[in-house]
Amino acid sequence: MRNINKNQIFNIELDNIENLLAYESELSCWLHCLRDVLYYEGIHNVTKYYVQPLNFVMEYNESELISIYGGVDTNYYTPEFNNNLYVERKKYNEDSWSEIIKFFKAGRLPIVDLDWKKIKYSKFYKYPESPLHSTIILDIDYNENMILVADTHLKKNKVIKSFNNKAWVEKSEFLKGLNHKSSWLYYTLDLKENNKLDITKILKQTCFNLKNSTNKNSGICGINSFKNFFANLEEPYCKQVHKNFLLYKCALQLKRHIISDHNVLLRYLELYYFNETKIIQKCLKKIIQQWRQIVLYINFIVECENLNFKYNIVDSLNKIVEMERQLVMIIESEYGVI
Repeated sequence: MRNINKNQIFNIELDNIENLLAYESELSCWLHCLRDVLYYEGIHNVTKYYVQPLNFVMEYNESELISIYGGVDTNYYTPEFNNNLYVERKKYNEDSWSEIIKFFKAGRLPIVDLDWKKIKYSKFYKYPESPLHSTIILDIDYNENMILVADTHLKKNKVIKSFNNKAWVEKSEFLKGLNHKSSWLYYTLDLKENNKLDITKILKQTCFNLKNSTNKNSGICGINSFKNFFANLEEPYCKQVHKNFLLYKCALQLKRHIISDHNVLLRYLELYYFNETKIIQKCLKKIIQQWRQIVLYINFIVECENLNFKYNIVDSLNKIVEMERQLVMIIESEYGVI
């Protein structure tokens, strides 16, 4: 077994991509895992790899809101990163476990999406609303059929001794969480590629995404559609099943995707283009603040069972639309149009 430096995985001191004191953001679980895997590879500031053009996309299925995403999650199976970081999401099948073992033996740490409600060591064991959740395989004990995993959803009990979000889990128990919905991340990276990016391309693509969409559910048009969704919200959304929808499909997705994407871009500009982009940074901070207000109002609807907070959400979304338009105007005045 390899000697893993425990401080490299799920370190409580986060790097500049997610300074909790300053930003209070939530990355998607798979991006959390990938960030910590990059720590393991010797990369300690991953903003250069993660920063993406902004976007807002709603996914609908028969008039039902399925998901909200933007940035790196736009291309789910082949997400695009910078500096020659290549990531491919592979759907789980009967050959996947042997491929994961081969990947691990080659010196990489596999990231696997698990159905945690089927694993008794999870905080979400038998919890019906629990979505797939990513975890890192740190080590494998082939003699004892045990797997060392890193995950924030582990719970301590008489059998498992969790330490700093890491614990040994029986292979048989771990495999219960793998099914046809699961996937795992194959990645390669060139450690020599760690360059400061040309911010012009990212900012111009942000403008294109926000204003030129032909899809009513993306860009600024998507934000307006999201506003209409809340404007038409009716009383049943105070019921438990709809509360879960608002918490997991709306509030959580906004934090993990939209707020997180804005935070990463803001942090990158602060680190590498501070003097040149002060007006853009100021605008981003205002937009982030409004998105956080919306998350807060969604939580109020759920906790207080008071649908009147939807009017606050609509008001905040109107402000965001104007702020995003202002952001586009500022960027285009400074950097031109695609």
